[in-house]
Amino acid sequence: MAWISGEAAREHIVVPARVVNRELAERQEANGKAEFQGELRASGETVADVKREIRAELEATAIRERLTSQGSHVTRAEIVSFYRLHGDLFVVPEERDAELIEDLPSSSAATALVGRIGTGSRFAKRALKEALVRSRGGTSNPQDIQSVTNAIFAARPGVVSKPMRLNHAWTVFLVRKVKPAKPKPLTEVRGEVVQRLTAIRLREITMRFEKEYENRWAARTSCSAGYVVRKCAQYAGKPVAGESPFSGE
Repeated sequence: MAWISGEAAREHIVVPARVVNRELAERQEANGKAEFQGELRASGETVADVKREIRAELEATAIRERLTSQGSHVTRAEIVSFYRLHGDLFVVPEERDAELIEDLPSSSAATALVGRIGTGSRFAKRALKEALVRSRGGTSNPQDIQSVTNAIFAARPGVVSKPMRLNHAWTVFLVRKVKPAKPKPLTEVRGEVVQRLTAIRLREITMRFEKEYENRWAARTSCSAGYVVRKCAQYAGKPVAGESPFSGE
C-alpha cells in the first residue's frame, strides 16, 4: 500500500476523505455492521487499517484509469498502418456451396452410385446441400467431419470427390460454388482496428509502467538482513513476475 500511495502522490492523485468514508459505509452496509466488526476482530485490523486499504485501492484505480487514458489515443495513420499490416484479421472468409450424399454403406457403393446417377441434377436431387465457411482457427469437430470439410475446401468445383468416411458410413460430395475470401473495407472494421490497437498499446504502457514502478519503489525499500524479498533494494535475485495492482485483472 505504501508504494501505491507514494506513486499516487508522485502523480498528484488525491482521493478525498469523503470518498473513502463513502466506500467504507457501503462495505459496512453490504456486509452488515455486526459482521463487519466481527471480521475486524478476527483479522486484528482497525477501521483505520480498512480505510488505508480502501484509499490504496482507489488510488490504484485512478492510476489504472490514467494508463487507460494514455492508451486510448490512436491516430488515423496508425489505424491505416495496422489495417494494412494485419489484413488477414479483417477478411470475409471463403465460402463454398457443396452437395453431399451421405450414409452410403461402403466406398464401392459410393463409387457405383456416382457412376449410375452422374454429377448433374440426379446427384443434386439426392444430395444434402451445405454452405461452409472456411474457419480461421482450430475446431472441435470430430476427425472425420474435419477431414471432409478440409477436402471440400481443397476440391475443384464440379468434380466429384472420392468416397470418404463420415459418421460411421461413407459420403461423396461436389462443390457447386465458391465465394472467394475478400477483405473487409476499413470503414467497416475501423472500430475493431481501434479496439485492437488500444488493447496492444495499453498492454505495452502498463507493462512499461509496472517495471518502472517496481524499480522506483524497490530502490527506496530497505530490508533488514534475513528479510530480503523481491521488493527490497537489497534483492539481487532474478526478476520474478508478481501481481500488479494496475493490470485490472
